[in-house]
Amino acid sequence: MKKWFSHSYMFLLILSCAVIIPTTLLLDACKKEPVDEPVDEPSTTTTTTTTTATTTTTTTTTTTTVTTTSGTVTTTNATTSSSVAPSTSATSTSATSATTSVTFPDANERVSFPNTLFIGDSRTVGLRDYGKTSDATFFCKVGISSNNVTTKAIEVAGFDGEVTLGTVLDSKSFNTVYIMLGINEIGGNLSSIAQKYQKIIDLVHSKQPNAIVVVQSTLHVTQKRHNEEIAKNGHFNNTRIDELNTKLAALANGTSVRYLDMNPMFDENGCLKADAAAGDGIHIKAKYYLIWRSYLDENRIS
Repeated sequence: MKKWFSHSYMFLLILSCAVIIPTTLLLDACKKEPVDEPVDEPSTTTTTTTTTATTTTTTTTTTTTVTTTSGTVTTTNATTSSSVAPSTSATSTSATSATTSVTFPDANERVSFPNTLFIGDSRTVGLRDYGKTSDATFFCKVGISSNNVTTKAIEVAGFDGEVTLGTVLDSKSFNTVYIMLGINEIGGNLSSIAQKYQKIIDLVHSKQPNAIVVVQSTLHVTQKRHNEEIAKNGHFNNTRIDELNTKLAALANGTSVRYLDMNPMFDENGCLKADAAAGDGIHIKAKYYLIWRSYLDENRIS
């Protein structure tokens, strides 16, 4: 009887396990999410907004033309205003620009100035380097002035080492001697500068009695530079330059000493044109020395 009960118990236990385990596996399988279906992404909406800007441009042009035998110089001043008005905000900008259209003499053509001596400072150095002249002698150096031009020794093409102006004047016969100084010493006494000019002229005629001396006017500075100098009580302004030129013009006698006003070449309203000027407002741009050269060529002293 005990054996039968023991066998029956074991039979029921095995039967119970056979029913419970598959049922548990079936429940676990029902709990799992399907792995072959994609997970939904949240919906995304992209909005692009385009802002349209309207630009209005107005240009006012003024043209001035100067015609010479060597070419035509045309200056155009253009003022441009632009309004930009986006739909979200309003923005206004304005700009002023100067455009210069210049017909220069042939840059490949050299103009001969035989038996000619040029005396001057950095502006004359520019004429030497960029003016495309030939056969001329240049006694010029950056920073030189009427104060020291008769005593200072400098390098001059065609001479060994440094030489003085007197040495150059002794070297050959000159028919014409051009002088432009004054800007470096403009802060000094103007009457004293004119007196020193006279000493230069006297030195030239002592060594070259038949030479004609041409006193070139000192070039103006730009309106901007003039205004800046006036504001700080500086000396590089056109008022002083005009005063000096008046005194220099008085040195001319109409025969052996002539005065040549150079400012009409580059002036606008009594000032050096901004588009012809270098960044300092005192010197001119390299290409404008061709205009200078042609002006001298047209106004040769016969």
